[in-house]
Amino acid sequence: MIVNGEFIRNRRIRLGLSQRMVADDICHQSLVSRLENTNHITSMTILLRICDRLQISISDVTKGSHSELRPLQTAREALNCQQWHKVGQILSNQKLQNSLLPHSLAEFHLLYAKMYIGQENYMAAIRSLQLAIKSTGANKLILLVEMYAEMAYVWLVMGDQNNAQEMLTETLRKRARLTKYQIEAGREIIVLVHYRIAQIYYAFENFLHANEELEKAIEQIISNESYHLLVEIQILKAHCAKYLHKTEEKQKALMLAYAAAEFSKDAGLKEMVKPYFTY
Repeated sequence: MIVNGEFIRNRRIRLGLSQRMVADDICHQSLVSRLENTNHITSMTILLRICDRLQISISDVTKGSHSELRPLQTAREALNCQQWHKVGQILSNQKLQNSLLPHSLAEFHLLYAKMYIGQENYMAAIRSLQLAIKSTGANKLILLVEMYAEMAYVWLVMGDQNNAQEMLTETLRKRARLTKYQIEAGREIIVLVHYRIAQIYYAFENFLHANEELEKAIEQIISNESYHLLVEIQILKAHCAKYLHKTEEKQKALMLAYAAAEFSKDAGLKEMVKPYFTY
């Protein structure tokens, strides 16, 4: 059977799992290696068990498009569209909670925290982030980077700049340890981390560093269909450009924000952009 070995490898790296950990009690490590590198496997039973361990659907690796995603991935997509109610419905599902594997608990708590941040329930977000960090092994570095970036942002909006600075420092320290393979496998997360760090730098009036983080986010962004995130990034970029006295860059950022809102066909997103055209 032909499968998407690259997708399997990226998901494994994102979860912080080694090939040996994926193979444990399922098959030999060499089979996982061959699966990732040759895009081929003969046993449907083994493939199903590997997919279950990675919390992905069989359709994710046997089709070109990943339209049928598992709950945690679906929750991430809903978060990107700011669909807080949908995220809550997914994560509060008892069947999902009962079926979560130990290596998925950290991401589960993290997604809950991101939902609470969107709902401006910051104390609940702090509690969920603390649970997420507690559930995360040192090998899940990319998730830890995301967690500390979110924690820094929450402390910032709660007015605690000392804790925000401490969490930002920890975020940057952990991000510096990421390998190029981890960065490539977790590009979606890396984009969000760049954006969060930019927000914090902006609040600290470090507009140059904020703008640099936004540039990195734009370079790493995976899909031009991430309209909500694109709009937010470009609006913040326009703010930075204003304080850096870069008029042309500000206008370009606003036009790109407007274009993303138009392509989204989301009336709420279009309304969000309108006020900035008198900016």
